[in-house]
Parts: sequence; C-alpha cells; structure tokens
Amino acid sequence: SVILVEPFTSIAVAAHAFGGLANVALVYLVPVLASASLYGMRTGVFTGVVSALAYNFFFLPPIYTFTIQDPENVLTVVVFIAVAIVTSLLASRVRVLDDLAERSSGQNAALASFARMLDGLSSRQELGQTLCGEVSGQFEVDAVLLLLGEGRKIEVTSAVPPDSVLGPIDTAAAEWSFEHKEAAGRSSGTLAASEWFFQPLLAGGEALGVLGVAKKDGSEPVRPD
Repeated sequence: SVILVEPFTSIAVAAHAFGGLANVALVYLVPVLASASLYGMRTGVFTGVVSALAYNFFFLPPIYTFTIQDPENVLTVVVFIAVAIVTSLLASRVRVLDDLAERSSGQNAALASFARMLDGLSSRQELGQTLCGEVSGQFEVDAVLLLLGEGRKIEVTSAVPPDSVLGPIDTAAAEWSFEHKEAAGRSSGTLAASEWFFQPLLAGGEALGVLGVAKKDGSEPVRPD
C-alpha cells in the first residue's frame, strides 16, 4: 500500500499545481482501486486510509502535519475514506467474479476432456476408476462409487484413493441416497453425521448407483456454489 501511494503522491503534487484539491483526491483513488483489484478488499481499504493520511499530511493546511484546521477539510477526509471503502468493495467484488469465471472456464475444459476420455473406456471397472479419479482431481476430495451388487445391495466398486473405507453410518447414508434418490450424508439434511456426501446417479428416473465424496480433513466436501 505504501509503495503504491508514494509515486501517486508525486503525481498529486503535480496535479495540485494545475488544479485544486479535488484533482488531488481523484489521483489518490487510483492506488486504492489498484490494490483492491490485485489484493482484495482489506488491502484496498488500508490503502484508502494511507491515501487519506498522505492527502492530509501533504495538502491540507497546516501542511506536513496531521492537524486539520478547516472543519470542511475534516469532512473531505471522511468522505474520501468512505469513497475508498466503497470503491474497494466494488473492485474486490469484480475480482471475485473474474476468479469464478476463470475457474468455471477451467472446469468446463476439464469436463470436455473427461467426456472424450469416456469414449476410450471398455469396462465397468475402468469407468468407475476414471469417474472417481476425475471427481477426486476436480474437487480435491476422496471419491467412491457404489453400484448394485449381489442381493440388490450397493457396494463400493471403485475408489480414489483405493484404500478408502466407509463406516457403518457412511454405508447407511449411501444406501438411503440410493433408495430415496436424494443426496445424503455430510452437508445434507439426512444422516449428516457421515463424513461422506453421497449423490445418487440417476437416469430415466432410476438410481444406477451412488457417488460419494469426502475431505481428508473432515471439512465440507463440496463448496455450496
């Protein structure tokens, strides 16, 4: 923040020579917007405070002090900080939206690659491992695939990592998800004590299996968005 404000103080001195204090205030908004866009809202707000202090120190009489004689100048500094906060919020929000758009673009490309990969699979086991591997890589989670086995009971057919184990409550959540064709387990309203989040794989109104995901640290497996 200080490195950003310092050169713009020199520019503000030049602007002050050709105009009033309003031009100086506009110059100081540039580092606020830049820092908020590059480093987030907190840095933008901090830069706004540093800019307001520099504005006060170098341009408001008595200069080279942080004392403000004219009450109108006090209001100017307060408004300047408020504007800095608002612009920081807006710039930070645009930055977040850009990050989400970039992430979405990357995920779309990965999904297209995954679709092409499916064409080369020839067995159920290959399909299961490929699906679990892709989900594990995309969401940075452990993944298991449960399909119908003997006795019409679902069982783990593929897992990444291969040593993933489901406990009794995890198995109960997977079976409930399969039978009711709804999500169950962690982050859901059913059997939320499970460490795994289970999503039924549906086609034609029927459940073909269940995909489960979990984080090693026990946190939420999938972001709300």
